[in-house]
Amino acid sequence: MNPRSSWQTLADQFREDYQKAKSVLSFRDFLDLATENPQLHVRNAPKYLQDCFEYFGVQKDAFECRTFDLFKIGTENSGPIIGGDQVHNKIFSDVSHFAKHGHCYKLLTLHGPNGSAKTSTIETIANGMHLYSKEGAGAVYRFHWVFPVESELKGGQKRSQTIGFSSDDSKNVDSGESYAYLGDSSLAACLYSEYNENPLFLLPMQQRKAWLESVWKEEYGEIPPHILGLGLSSRNQKIFDQLLIYYDGDLQGVFRHVQVERFYYSHQYRRGISTVEPQATVDAYEKQLTMERQLQNLPIFLQNLRLYESGGPLVEANRGLLEFSDFLKRPPQALKYLLSAIEKSSVNLPSGFMPLDIVFFATSNERQLDAFKASPEFGSFGARLRLIAAPYLLNFKQEVAVYQQGVSRHIPSGLGPHALELLCLWAVMTRLKKADSEKHPKSVHDVLSKISAFVKAHIYAGERAAGVPMKQWNEMRRLRNLLLGESKNALVYEGRFGASPREIKTILSDLIQSSEGQQISALTVLGSLRQFIKNKSVYEFLQIEPRDGYHDVSAFISQVQEEYLRRFYQESIASMDLVEEQASESFLYKYAKHVQAFLKGENMTVASGQPRLPASEKLMTEVEAIIAGPLSKDEERKRFRESFLSRLAASKIDSPDKEIDFARVFADYVDKISKHYFEKQRSVVYATLQEILASYQGEGQPLSKQAEHCQRSLIEKFGYDKANLRMTVMAYFQKADDMLSVGRSLT
Repeated sequence: MNPRSSWQTLADQFREDYQKAKSVLSFRDFLDLATENPQLHVRNAPKYLQDCFEYFGVQKDAFECRTFDLFKIGTENSGPIIGGDQVHNKIFSDVSHFAKHGHCYKLLTLHGPNGSAKTSTIETIANGMHLYSKEGAGAVYRFHWVFPVESELKGGQKRSQTIGFSSDDSKNVDSGESYAYLGDSSLAACLYSEYNENPLFLLPMQQRKAWLESVWKEEYGEIPPHILGLGLSSRNQKIFDQLLIYYDGDLQGVFRHVQVERFYYSHQYRRGISTVEPQATVDAYEKQLTMERQLQNLPIFLQNLRLYESGGPLVEANRGLLEFSDFLKRPPQALKYLLSAIEKSSVNLPSGFMPLDIVFFATSNERQLDAFKASPEFGSFGARLRLIAAPYLLNFKQEVAVYQQGVSRHIPSGLGPHALELLCLWAVMTRLKKADSEKHPKSVHDVLSKISAFVKAHIYAGERAAGVPMKQWNEMRRLRNLLLGESKNALVYEGRFGASPREIKTILSDLIQSSEGQQISALTVLGSLRQFIKNKSVYEFLQIEPRDGYHDVSAFISQVQEEYLRRFYQESIASMDLVEEQASESFLYKYAKHVQAFLKGENMTVASGQPRLPASEKLMTEVEAIIAGPLSKDEERKRFRESFLSRLAASKIDSPDKEIDFARVFADYVDKISKHYFEKQRSVVYATLQEILASYQGEGQPLSKQAEHCQRSLIEKFGYDKANLRMTVMAYFQKADDMLSVGRSLT
């Protein structure tokens, strides 16, 4: 393609998109646009942000918690925000409340330990506003004042680059004419409105109310209170009043000088989004415009006005979002203006009143917040702050997703099986607190006393913890929301302390540098953790004294290693084709089918294409010997089978639309079958792994077919490389010997 024609195509497409976006409008055209969808154009900043959250999509996670797709987008500086759903929900709820109230009357203060994604959360919201404003549903408009050269007023040849409005003829120009679409060469002056005010505020209160009542529909609910308030800055109100005097009360004459512009939120260019850094001291300022060259081209009656230009983060963020980064690093005296600014949604400048339409955010770490709470100034600020705790992640599955992309990019061979997950499990365990029984009903005290840090981490992740009987696990997992709610409004909440994502990233970075591109095993990761926890003087969470099995970072490493070797044992069984996935549940399901046919006296289909056969007494007796012990009499067997089906039927009545969860309904039986099966296979697994270990040590005979098959499956199916597999088999036997010596079982 010809480069010139290619450029022309791009230019034509841009022009078409620009015109479709209705980027520049006259006031009349804007009012027509607003009439079509008034809800869209009366929004204040909180309502706009609420709509932005909802626009990108709202989902429910596995725990029925609301999640916002906005935080899956990420920004140029950071990836998606993973696991901050509770924080996001609190922000959304507050913003929705502000939207109904009419303005943001509290400072949304995200507080938490360093590295808990406070700033990233606000950056993601800002980025979402930028993307949303480019969409039709997110269109947002502001206005400017435009003044044409004199020839445009009278239709003749240009005689001057100034307008004096000296002739009464200028008042008689067709009232339908607008100067909004004039090119730069036809404009003598343009006064930009730096406050980004909604053009609807140009309508006087009485006319604005009448227009809203004529276009507002019942299904929209009540007319938002903010749109019936004062919305223009002092400077714009002065210009409006002077033009109204000049045109003798003719609004159409005034509106000819209004150019409506669609704008797009941008943090980078400070359009509707801004940040106040802790070292900044002036958040809003003014300077007089009287001597500006462009002002000399204004009508004489406007030149006599004292006009000021405003600037600073407060001005730049109007109609959008303002973040106070590390809010409490600034001296309290420098923040006192916020007390009235947030409460009244306005600030007083030398030239007059400045209305604010801003959602205020702030970030702070816990140490600064604790010090601020102890200061006398906190009494004044407390009522204006909405404190939102931003803890470290408590779900190790989510934490894995935080690092996964970076790990796969920097380690060609990746981390070995379970290495990253177990590192994240350890990190989450360091962040947990023992449940406070006094805060919960007595009926759950016994269950709470059995919840260790290891078990609690699994409860939060929704994954059954090893070694917990199924019946007990069902009781524990029902307490998940109760446990999470314990930290609500607590001074020392879960996730306030412990290993931070930054520290985990440092550990991973060191491992990557020393790996030389080779696979990093879970045991190598655990070795790094043992070195890491020696730095007690560097990391505060390592200085917390262990108590009731919590905060014991060294013991956590041992527990995580046991979990790793347990998983390896299960993978070894699977690699020898000794067990299929969910075998215990499948076993019970098959038993239920045979019992049902037996009690009804019916034949059943055992295999597709085969004749229907009676229920297998052998299969039923085999299962009953495992889950109920030997039942010697026919009457005992019949009663047990009837009881089994009754339990099944009761579950179906409780949840008629759901598949029966055998692991939940028959938790006690599932445990017995699992234990029986694994005990049965223990000696086979032990002998096979010993054979593999002997081959690594140059001892013994060539591998048997079973051992060779097991080794190949562990490498090809489960992802171990040979070095990692050798290290893991050796660790398995070391741990097995240790456990046998104290009478414990690895499985």
